[in-house]
Amino acid sequence: MTKHYKPKVSRRAFLIGAGSATTVLTIGYTVLPIGVSPAEAAANNMLSPSMLFDMHADGRVVVNVSKSEMGQHVGTALAQILADELECEWDKIELNHIGFDPAFGLHVTGGSWSVNWSFDAMSRAGAASRKALIEAAMTRFGGAASEYTAENGVVSGRGNSITYDELVAGGIEPRTMGEPATTSVAPAITNAIQMAVGARVRTVPITAERVKVAMDT
Repeated sequence: MTKHYKPKVSRRAFLIGAGSATTVLTIGYTVLPIGVSPAEAAANNMLSPSMLFDMHADGRVVVNVSKSEMGQHVGTALAQILADELECEWDKIELNHIGFDPAFGLHVTGGSWSVNWSFDAMSRAGAASRKALIEAAMTRFGGAASEYTAENGVVSGRGNSITYDELVAGGIEPRTMGEPATTSVAPAITNAIQMAVGARVRTVPITAERVKVAMDT
């Protein structure tokens, strides 16, 4: 039996912060230990599994491709997913083929797995980074984020325009952004009960009485 594994993101959170050089914006997944701020995590390279892509002050967007390349040009597909949400210029995209690094997860190809596994992560990373760049422009020029738009590597609003590379060169405040955690314990328990006794409990809290009622109906 073949099992398909997809990367999981705790709280769908992205760590956005400076890389080893102050003029690089690094985007990746993170699970922050208790008491550790995004700034501390960025400073200590606490990215897991590792960075998805880097934005440089010279305008380059370097996409890390962690899937096997066997002539199908998978890096192009993954970069297109990212560029679409990031709203960056395609001629600024560069591909960095990682190779077999276990930190980046399963390194295989076949059956369109690469796009299937990576679409959600890459598109959300692009959207999160676009939001961070818009907020950086808002901090510089004032107003609300809703007054700004991003297109072709330029943030515009309130009569001002600034390129992504200028924003990166000016520094992006390290932060995480994502969705609140979703608790899925109850559905898992009801699934286990149904598999064990053939009855589905549809209300919480799950009690012995409710299990008995479900078994009798």
